[in-house]
Amino acid sequence: MEIHINIGGDGGTEVIGFSELEVGNQYDAKACDELSSVLNLPNRGDRKSYCYY
Repeated sequence: MEIHINIGGDGGTEVIGFSELEVGNQYDAKACDELSSVLNLPNRGDRKSYCYY
């Protein structure tokens, strides 16, 4: 899971998940929801990436 907080024009939080399992997707979405709520920033949602560094 990567967490991004964007300050520029598209400000907000987003989480990039790497899991192919549904439970991983649920954790990504929950983390993004909680982060945006606590920081009072727009929720840009969770995203999938299959690029493993």
